[in-house]
Amino acid sequence: MTEYKFFTDTIQSQNLLGMISPSGSDLSFYVDDDGCTNNIPNNYHHDLDHNHIPSWSLAALLEELPKKIGDYYMILAYYDNVWHCDYMSDDGDCKYNDVCASNPLDACYNMIVRLYEESLMTNIEDLRKEYQKCIESFDYWKDNYVKLKSSESN
Repeated sequence: MTEYKFFTDTIQSQNLLGMISPSGSDLSFYVDDDGCTNNIPNNYHHDLDHNHIPSWSLAALLEELPKKIGDYYMILAYYDNVWHCDYMSDDGDCKYNDVCASNPLDACYNMIVRLYEESLMTNIEDLRKEYQKCIESFDYWKDNYVKLKSSESN
């Protein structure tokens, strides 16, 4: 049975900040001054600062993925009881048959991570430079999140 997930969680969102543009996100989590994050993201805030963490819906993640890599086209399909995000050629050859998850959003997230690791995301170096300042603005959140998680485990 498919697990439903409608947006990236805070850990996925933090990871995505180093890989894709936050301007492509369509939601955001609010972080209060104590570093506590709400569990459900609000509508997107264009004035992202240390109090807002971008979050991506499935539609937003699909927009971030390259539609084509060489002769391979992006597909999202459910088979063998899991969701697969892959790139398939016209003759049916799949490039990344092992990128899968229990829900479509996580499958797309996993593909973005895989393509980033293989340096196949479009203009990733330009994105790193352009959004370095934005990523640095989330240091406040990252520091408080680590403190919050370590206090919860004690």
